[in-house]
Amino acid sequence: MANLLVKTAETVTTKKIAFPTFKVDDSARKVAKKFATYMGKVRAASKDDTSLVGIGDIFSLLKSASEKVRSVIRLTTFNAIPEEHQKYLTYLISRETNIDQVVEDDEPTRVLSDLPVLVIDVSSFDNIRHDKEYRLIFDDTVYKVKGFDEATRYYYKKQKEPGVVYSCVSYSYFQLMLSCEDYKVNYSGHDCYVMVGNWVRKNYQEAFSASLNALFAAASEKTIATITSDKIYQDEEVNNHTIFNQTGFRKCEIDTEKYQGKDFDKKVFHEIEQDWLKLCNKLPHSKQEPEFKMRKLGKHKATGLYYPHANILAVDVRSTNSFIHEYGHYLDFTYQENEETISVSNSAFREIRSLYEEGLHELITDTQSFEAKAVEKKWDYFTTPTEVFARAFELWVHFKIDSTTELTKNGKPNGESKGYAGLEYRAFSHFIGKVYHFFESYFDGFEERQKFYSVEDNDIEKVEAVAVSYHVFTKEVEPTNVGEQLSLFDF
Repeated sequence: MANLLVKTAETVTTKKIAFPTFKVDDSARKVAKKFATYMGKVRAASKDDTSLVGIGDIFSLLKSASEKVRSVIRLTTFNAIPEEHQKYLTYLISRETNIDQVVEDDEPTRVLSDLPVLVIDVSSFDNIRHDKEYRLIFDDTVYKVKGFDEATRYYYKKQKEPGVVYSCVSYSYFQLMLSCEDYKVNYSGHDCYVMVGNWVRKNYQEAFSASLNALFAAASEKTIATITSDKIYQDEEVNNHTIFNQTGFRKCEIDTEKYQGKDFDKKVFHEIEQDWLKLCNKLPHSKQEPEFKMRKLGKHKATGLYYPHANILAVDVRSTNSFIHEYGHYLDFTYQENEETISVSNSAFREIRSLYEEGLHELITDTQSFEAKAVEKKWDYFTTPTEVFARAFELWVHFKIDSTTELTKNGKPNGESKGYAGLEYRAFSHFIGKVYHFFESYFDGFEERQKFYSVEDNDIEKVEAVAVSYHVFTKEVEPTNVGEQLSLFDF
């Protein structure tokens, strides 16, 4: 591990969104309601603007629906349906949600105008007592349901003969409906909640794991927003000539500013570049090249960060030990072209996650040390699928690919050796063979599927020339903090 600068201390806090817990005697209705509420909270935490749910959002969801479902649905907007139907939907959503609290001058139609509406022809389905349904999808991060139901219906015609049904459904609950294996277009009354609630119970553990990855991505967006913007003071010479530019990264920003009286050591940085040049063709790369930033990440309580939404890999300038860990996150989020993370979607890795949780729990129980208590306190963080994947990836790279570089060594920011003796790594020990086999199998033949990265000799000479050219900055930066690794659950 190379420490290019110094270490200091500070903390940062962010509100945690708790995953719902279910009691044995919870009804299916209650389970469905709790989970839809949780999904809404997660979406609200990750929203970066004030726009409401639109047709594009619903269209993306409908892509995963069955052909039978898509064949009977027409997607439109509230202001595009006849006024008669607008009247009933306006009444329904005003009665069942808090939309009246956010609408000025009692004009809910103005607010509703661009909200998506599904016009559903349900006459082809069995046991349906109406021909058509107008279903308005509202954004539950803005409008809250007054009662206990996330899916509420108002029957325009009360008679038994075919008629029209109006409904308003929260976006989060609609996501659940489309995810449910037994999905049908018509969800009515209690049956809807029984179907969705039972499906949530059946898939609870995988939903929990996926939510941890989603929370990792959402929290990273909030926590590391400052790294998405470029620094005002740029060392263009280093940024333009660094070897990282030609070896798998689309853009680089290296922070070489003077800090706490310390100059950026370009010779050490050049050694790190050579280590990466030695290592890069031994590792898989995804088709989405990330941006690389080397900065002081002190206020983020991390030696490294990966930001999935912008595909940015950041490493603290004072400690390179997190590079491979963050690279593992990068592969987890981008290697599969279907946008699913390997750590959640791959069945073989799900087995590794299960074994890891068992191993970590045993170590906590047997050790009863300060470290064990700290790990237990942040259990959700340590068992987040992408975190397990990144740690396992570190072990594979270190012990099976190359352990001789500064990038593949694991240690504390102050240079004190720690290796892989921490509980979070020892939990892999009793099934480490499975870990190695997984990565060797999953990435088998990656060398033939990706370009070979090389740097011309004259370019290396330019980099070496930059490495011996020091730039002394007079701007002093106030000290912040650097920690072991980012924890999104230490709140």
